[in-house]
Amino acid sequence: MRKYFFFLSLMVLVACQESLEDRAETDAREYTRKYCPTPAMQGMRNDSVTFDRSTLTFCYHYSVLNLLDDPEVIGHFTDKLDESLRTNVANNTNLK
Repeated sequence: MRKYFFFLSLMVLVACQESLEDRAETDAREYTRKYCPTPAMQGMRNDSVTFDRSTLTFCYHYSVLNLLDDPEVIGHFTDKLDESLRTNVANNTNLK
C-alpha cells in the first residue's frame, strides 16, 4: 500500500509543475519587469526579453542610442553589427 501512495503522491507533484516553455516565458517576463530597460552601454540598451515558443529561443530587444541611432550608420555597418552580435551571443557565458 505504501508503494501506491508514494507513486500517487509523486505523480501529483510532477503534474503540478510548469512546462519548460511556460517557465521560460515567465522568466523572460520577470527579467524584463525587474531589470529592463538596462543602463545604456556602448550606445545600446536592452529594452526587454521575450521567449519565442515556436523556436524555443529568448529574444533580446535592444535600442541603439546617440551616435549609433542614425540610419546611415546602421545601413553602412549592418554586416559588421550582425557579425558582432552573433559573436557576442556565442561567447557570452551568461546566455549558455
